[in-house]
Amino acid sequence: MKLKKIFSAGNAALGLLLALVPFCLAPVCSSLSAGGGHMKCWYSAVFITAVGAMLCAASLVSLLRGGRGVFTVLLLGTAAAAAVWLAPDGVIPVNGCGWCRAPAHACRALTRPLVLKAAAALALLDLGGLTLLFIKGGSR
Repeated sequence: MKLKKIFSAGNAALGLLLALVPFCLAPVCSSLSAGGGHMKCWYSAVFITAVGAMLCAASLVSLLRGGRGVFTVLLLGTAAAAAVWLAPDGVIPVNGCGWCRAPAHACRALTRPLVLKAAAALALLDLGGLTLLFIKGGSR
């Protein structure tokens, strides 16, 4: 039971980190594109924030329920890490998502590395948690 709460709390913290990175901690480019709309990195930031917020909410629900539903949270966290890692780079096609091409832009220089590190930490936590809980039988 305690292990499940730890994994739920870790997912909530990393989900909150993902939700805060693109607009608060390491903001994406604030300039508009040539057509007057937002740049692709802004839409990626919205996608990453939404994924992080959903993961944080699911983790908090699991945490408040005493760790019940932690398998769902761990699977959701693994999927969230994959989506956040792959969608802005164009591997998973999400309409409008992407990063600026210029390496000096804020999204490439600051946001992307921090998001990728948070996604890697989330994937390691969740895959390790799934492995550990499956080995323990999930009953403790």
